[in-house]
Amino acid sequence: MTRVDIRALLDRHGGRPEAWPAEVRSTIEAEAARDPEAAAALAEATKLERYLAAAVEPQPVDAATIGRITSAVGRGTPHEATLRPTARLYAWASAATVASLVLGFALGVFVPQDVGESDFAGLLFGAPYEDLGESTL
Repeated sequence: MTRVDIRALLDRHGGRPEAWPAEVRSTIEAEAARDPEAAAALAEATKLERYLAAAVEPQPVDAATIGRITSAVGRGTPHEATLRPTARLYAWASAATVASLVLGFALGVFVPQDVGESDFAGLLFGAPYEDLGESTL
């Protein structure tokens, strides 16, 4: 068994020998006894298992913490605020509407009616150099 195989087995089954299948347990323990790098990989996996077990360990909760939580639930303090329309909101909405109408009217008046759709698209999106009479290099 190679060191890569041992690392793969440790990654798959973790660093706790009691959680390993029997054939994997005997293989890894035999390789760890024979190869120092396999033993180091096993020690690293075991250390990682200890760290993970300590990270998910529940914290103790005392009666004072439970009392603070239950009293806060009964208060009913709102955490969300609703958006209420104000005069400033109405003013900005009205100004945006008027600006849109004026821009639409100006475009309708100042864009010639005999302009084709492709010419209008050229005005909006830019025309190629050939259409403008300039030569390309």
